[in-house]
Amino acid sequence: MKVAYLILAHHLPELTAHLVRSLTCDWATFFIHVDLKADIAPFRALLADHPGVRFLSGQRRIKVSWGGFSLVQATLNLLTEATQTGTFDRYCLLSGMDAPIKPLAAIRERLAGGQEFLRVDRRLSDPVGKNHGLAIRRYYFLDLPIPRRLNLWLLSGRIPRLTPPPIPIYHGANWWCLTAACVGFLLDFVSRNPGYLAYHRYTRIPDETFFHSLIKQSPFAERISHDFEQASSLADFFAANDHGCHYIDWNAAGKVLPKVLTLDDLPALQRSPSLFARKFDPIRSRDLLQVLEREAGEG
Repeated sequence: MKVAYLILAHHLPELTAHLVRSLTCDWATFFIHVDLKADIAPFRALLADHPGVRFLSGQRRIKVSWGGFSLVQATLNLLTEATQTGTFDRYCLLSGMDAPIKPLAAIRERLAGGQEFLRVDRRLSDPVGKNHGLAIRRYYFLDLPIPRRLNLWLLSGRIPRLTPPPIPIYHGANWWCLTAACVGFLLDFVSRNPGYLAYHRYTRIPDETFFHSLIKQSPFAERISHDFEQASSLADFFAANDHGCHYIDWNAAGKVLPKVLTLDDLPALQRSPSLFARKFDPIRSRDLLQVLEREAGEG
């Protein structure tokens, strides 16, 4: 089995380097997109001796804006780079602030199956998606520079969209790990349906809808690992912090979400079936990262 890890990074190069080194093995290759607004030199320096790393460069490295289509474009650029580089069985989208929470052998075993590791939380046309639905019911201009003629940036979220989406829109967690067949379906659909890409260009946080909606309409929908429409209890589904193969704590009370993980979260990570977790901080998460690295070595 061969896995392409697709990493979106914009700061904290030491965490990105830790992620890569923790996952390094003979079946892993790493494709890294560093936000064009960031200095790529520290990332390259920390991973200069790593033969399995490819940094996106040229036109495939772009400026990424929070909530803008640019994050989807960066992800598509990573997929294009990986599929043009070699043949892989899995494509895993990770953040530069992630870390594995299971040993490599356990990760390999889980990824060898046929599940599409993805979490879908809601359909945005349904009542449960009412608030999130604003992301597709209005125009957003989040990739534009703030000082822009006609103040388009200030009009984000104020102009209603009159054209319905080309397919039903589903919303969920950004991070996923998909089979080669599923990725092939996604890239083929996007290449044949430029209108789908154009529709998402002026939505809000399209990285949480773009891939989810396609997979829900695909032959791979029944393989989705976390799908609200397949949940026996929605209360339990939303109370869980497992998002595809990621542990992400969106439920912590009184914390900025998602919660930065610390040593106090170790028991929850040990119980979780997830393979990776986010998000980590080089200072607050230091002790936790050391324990996870030691447990991975023992595993």
